[in-house]
Amino acid sequence: MISDAEMRRPVSFPGWRETLEKAPNLEADGRERFRRAICGYLKYLKERHICASLASAKTYFDEAQAMGGDDEWAREGVRWFFRAARRNAGGTEVGGRGTLKLMSSPDFRLTLFCCY
Repeated sequence: MISDAEMRRPVSFPGWRETLEKAPNLEADGRERFRRAICGYLKYLKERHICASLASAKTYFDEAQAMGGDDEWAREGVRWFFRAARRNAGGTEVGGRGTLKLMSSPDFRLTLFCCY
């Protein structure tokens, strides 16, 4: 089971788009669906001025389900984002010693901006 602290730990992954394009286990259609799903999630974060975290992803999908917009491709795309962030050298978990202010990070703003 994932701890509450782990659920709330902010994650930054500015290179997600490039990593997704190189994902060997996804067809072009799957990569495009994942890209749209991740962009939708990042747009949600930007509109609410919150950080990417497992907790914010859960809330995002809980709200989508309540409005009838839940989509398994979207869930898989956002799961991919978090798994790839953990695996990828470009993904940085933010928290603990030397905590960064994720919302003021230029990389985070760029990550959100490139989706539109």
